[in-house]
Parts: sequence; structure tokens; C-alpha cells
Amino acid sequence: LSGSNVSIDNVRVFETKDKALSAGEDTRVTISRSIFNGVGFGIASKDLSDVLALDIQINKASIAALAAYQKKSLFGPSTITVRGIKVTETSNLHLIQKGSSATIDGENIEGRELDVDFLYQEPPSPQ
Repeated sequence: LSGSNVSIDNVRVFETKDKALSAGEDTRVTISRSIFNGVGFGIASKDLSDVLALDIQINKASIAALAAYQKKSLFGPSTITVRGIKVTETSNLHLIQKGSSATIDGENIEGRELDVDFLYQEPPSPQ
């Protein structure tokens, strides 16, 4: 989603290498009652976007279940608020860049330095 104001309900995303939901460029989105399985990221909020996620299940996110960051210098940091999340078989619950913010089931998550360019590098192809 880009430059949007959207509500999404009851979505299923299975086996995608990238993001199940990507909100960017000043987007406002509410997503509820959804399941993401076998994804790179479950939910990414970037570039001045604001995501509210309610009752979400994320399984097997290879990079992170949740992310909030600034990718483009034209925009600013982003936010993500999640209530009622279940995450399984995922090594990183969240990647939150310093300046962006996240609240997960009422707990404020402090951002940290994050190499956003690294997130967009293509993995090496198998020989």
C-alpha cells in the first residue's frame, strides 16, 4: 500500500518471500483477523506510515514478524501498533528502526540502529 487509508479484514497470505503487508509513503492501515504463514516479513510499516494490527497470526517469518522503519529520505519514520498477536517459528519478533515506534500488546518497543539497505539486498542465488 502506498499513500492510502485502508481497512483490511480476514486476509490469508502463504509462502511469499517478501512482505505479507507493506504500508509505505504515508499510509494509514488497519488490519484485523489475518494469518500470514511462510513470509519474509509479516507486517512492515515504512516511510511515515501508521499500521494498526488486531488479532494477527504470523508463522515462519524468515526476516521478522513486524518491522517499522524509514526507507526513503523524502518521508519520515513510521509506527506500528499491534494488539492480539501470535507469532510462531520466527527468529525476530520485530525490527524497529531508531526514530520509528512500535507498541505490541501494550508494550512500547524502543527502536535501534537498523541497516535498511541490508533488508533489501537480494540473497545469493544457489550455484
